[in-house]
Amino acid sequence: MSEERRRFSRLPSDLAVTLHYQGETHTCRTRDLGMGGMSLDTDLILDFGVEVDFEIQLPTTGMAVKGTGEVRWGRASGTQSSGLGVAFNALKPIDVWALIQHFKVLEGQTGEPLVKEFTGG
Repeated sequence: MSEERRRFSRLPSDLAVTLHYQGETHTCRTRDLGMGGMSLDTDLILDFGVEVDFEIQLPTTGMAVKGTGEVRWGRASGTQSSGLGVAFNALKPIDVWALIQHFKVLEGQTGEPLVKEFTGG
């Protein structure tokens, strides 16, 4: 999905993610992360619209964001760029807060105004 069609911007990231789908657990890493979703580096192949449970570890805050998301795109294993795009379903307020804190820490490290971009302020 192009950046123009996304509701929220995303930042490149490399965070540990645990996906739960049909009773199986899969570990992978983020390629990018935003308030509305994430791109994952994984060989897991799932169909468009499939719902997954996830947990993202935020080392900047020591917190984990847990929620559900819907697969929006996927690239098959063995292609130049395999992975999944997951759009978040409604996050709990504590998880939104944790993501904002994560972006604030990154903002302090990079000097870039990230939080305003993500909160729409």
